[in-house]
Amino acid sequence: MNLQSLSDHVLSTVNHTATVIGVVAAAFVLVCLCLMYLSGTELTGRIRARSEATKSESTTLFARERLSAAPGNEAEALHAQATAHAQAAAARMAQLETELAAARRSREMEDSKVAQLESQLTDTRRAEETKTSRLAQLEGELATARQTDEAKNSRVSQLETALNEAKNSGETKTSQLVRMEAELKSVRQAAEEKAARLAVIETELKIAQTSADQAQAETRRIESTQGPRSVTPPERAQFLDAVRGMATGKVLVSAFFENKETHAFGADLLALFKLAGFEAVERTPVNFFTTSRPSSGIRIGCRDLTNPPAHFATVRKGFEALGLDVANTSIVNAAENDVVEIQITPRQ
Repeated sequence: MNLQSLSDHVLSTVNHTATVIGVVAAAFVLVCLCLMYLSGTELTGRIRARSEATKSESTTLFARERLSAAPGNEAEALHAQATAHAQAAAARMAQLETELAAARRSREMEDSKVAQLESQLTDTRRAEETKTSRLAQLEGELATARQTDEAKNSRVSQLETALNEAKNSGETKTSQLVRMEAELKSVRQAAEEKAARLAVIETELKIAQTSADQAQAETRRIESTQGPRSVTPPERAQFLDAVRGMATGKVLVSAFFENKETHAFGADLLALFKLAGFEAVERTPVNFFTTSRPSSGIRIGCRDLTNPPAHFATVRKGFEALGLDVANTSIVNAAENDVVEIQITPRQ
């Protein structure tokens, strides 16, 4: 019988049943041994009692026969009585010897039975010990099998976890690949747009360069006919009187790039604004380029023309006092909200 194929419940039931049977068998053998010992002792006592009773009866009978015999025939009577007594005693002894032999045979049989029972008890104990040892071995094998199953289950769980992680990693990599492809596509599109924009800018730069060359030529022509601009002392006094008491603030002067006349006139205006209490963001005019040229050659601007700083109106009023019509424009070099930028271009 293959015990390894049995379940835990069946093995436990077999173990308990074998234990109960072994305990009952051991108890039965002990009870038999006790009964054999007690019965043998009782039987031996009875045989001894019977032997003593027989001797007493023989002595009594012998005495009675002597008393009843006649005095004249006393010797014969005693002889006859002694003979009869001896015969009776011999018969009784033979009977007792027969009973004693039977008792001895019974005792020997009982001793043999006891030895047999002791041998069976020993065999039963050995079988029980063998079963117990086998049961312990089976329990050890069962525990080992359980540990093996647990290890296998743990390994399966680890493999499943690793597989899920690998799947998730694969999905993540796929998602990252898609995202990277999308980013690459976007970068390529941006690069193409930048390339197109660069081409447009290069074209515009060529146009602007051409316009700048034309503007410089026109500036040189105008300067040769009109002469450079400057702020005269009377104009300075008119400007200061017009802005006195009004709000002042930060100003920045931008002059048409690489143009001596605009930079010189811008420096005069910057000095005038400093004299009127304005704060110069830059100490000298800053280069800028534009294709627009107002008639006065002056434009003013700020970051938010819908909500200009308070000194924006002061700057405009000062230029009006000089008889200059200035136009509003968007800023080029100014970066702060409270800065008014004054742009100087060549005159038309």
